[in-house]
Amino acid sequence: MRITNREGLNNLSSFTFFPLPFSKVYADFIKHQFGNEVIYFEKNNIVVPLEVIGRRFFQQIKLLAPPYRYEKEVEVNELKSYLNDLYQTLKNTGDFMRIIQPHPMAFTSEKPSNSNYCAFGTYITNLQNKTDEDLLNSFDNKYKKAVQHSINNGGTVIINNNVLQDFYTVYLNTCKRANIYYDSLTYFKNLMSYLPNNTVTAIINDAEGITIGTAFFIFDEHTCYCAHAGSVSGSKLYGGMKHLHFEVMKWMRDKFVKQYDLTGVRINSSNETLQGIFKFKKGFGGELKQGYLWKADLIKWKCLLYDLLVLIKSKGKKHKDIIDQEI
Repeated sequence: MRITNREGLNNLSSFTFFPLPFSKVYADFIKHQFGNEVIYFEKNNIVVPLEVIGRRFFQQIKLLAPPYRYEKEVEVNELKSYLNDLYQTLKNTGDFMRIIQPHPMAFTSEKPSNSNYCAFGTYITNLQNKTDEDLLNSFDNKYKKAVQHSINNGGTVIINNNVLQDFYTVYLNTCKRANIYYDSLTYFKNLMSYLPNNTVTAIINDAEGITIGTAFFIFDEHTCYCAHAGSVSGSKLYGGMKHLHFEVMKWMRDKFVKQYDLTGVRINSSNETLQGIFKFKKGFGGELKQGYLWKADLIKWKCLLYDLLVLIKSKGKKHKDIIDQEI
């Protein structure tokens, strides 16, 4: 088992069968967008990509994907041991102070022993060998009626990166309304530049041509991730976002993408808003995949010092990730 750069990996040619976060173009995007290197932990043909964040003395690690062996995610009975080895190997280097919470796309079905964690999951719909009718019939009956209402009342879905600005306007307003973090327009443009064949934007317009819902997707032959979304409150067109997801599911199926991932739900959250998101995503009829978001301190004294410095810089305002919010 070892930490290595991309060129040092065994069987590098097999990476053509791995998901997008393992690819060179994705690592190039991370380098361009954030200035961060991507390294890899490898053991018994199992690999996980890791983003190195921060300056050398305070370097942190973030998982970019769950561990894979060839084209398959590592199964639960093998995963805990692998993650424990990852933790110990990173700790032994002395180079990294902490493994931070990953993006929800990279949650794992197990967690290492020395970690803080929260339950997490996502709803996944299998797309292949399904007709339009099969996909729509898998929706909750109310969702199915909502999609049909949108179609019958002039809802128009456009799936094309030329509508990025329309997407971003609605996405930005949605995030500001909810008082949550939002990515810059430059971030999305860079994603599209580095991953032109793996990104797509979708909007839905009402009968008057007004954009009422938007989403941005990252995809490969394995999975389509609904990475960002937004909607306009008070629209008269009922069912617009459900219609949008239905049309994108069909589009991805025709691109031979295997599954559609709504990218994250909190499990048994006490927050009513998050419970609402859980119920919204459940209505599309996918299968709930459960696991964990986790993080772990590797060098505790460095973590304490770093957290203190951040707290001073932020004038006492403590940042909370999903794990902090749930535990």
